[in-house]
Amino acid sequence: MYYYIYKITCEETGNVYFGRHNSPIPEDPYYKGSGLWVRWAKAKGLTLHKEIINYCDTFEELCELELSVIKENINDPLCVNLHMEHWEVSGRFAGFYYTPYGVFTSKRSAADAIPDVSASTVFQRCVYCDEEIKPNRWTGQEAFGKTWRQLGWYFINKEESLEHL
Repeated sequence: MYYYIYKITCEETGNVYFGRHNSPIPEDPYYKGSGLWVRWAKAKGLTLHKEIINYCDTFEELCELELSVIKENINDPLCVNLHMEHWEVSGRFAGFYYTPYGVFTSKRSAADAIPDVSASTVFQRCVYCDEEIKPNRWTGQEAFGKTWRQLGWYFINKEESLEHL
């Protein structure tokens, strides 16, 4: 698996968005980002350019590097990544839901981005990430006996996430 940090730049405005992605190929040409701003810019027909800025060896390293890159750039007026203060204002932010498909600020946004997964499934996998996966009709046999954390699913609550930034 390849893990990388990318930067998306809007040709028309100069705005930049930093994100992370993991893929079985070195640079996934079809993945253009899944953040709210990226989706908004695509819907507006803006021209976006993706540039890979760093590769990582592990998913955990990737998550840490993404937070570091965002922290370094968050005060740049052209950076459109959300800042923790914006999440705090809503009062709904509980923490980060880490999944193999990305990090999300709500179980609903994760479910919207992940095919065939409900918000309650995201919650169960992330919050109860250290429980062993038992045989069931929804999960492939290769996952049995592992934990969701081993498969890249976990949750970091609001208080702990403030320590990461």
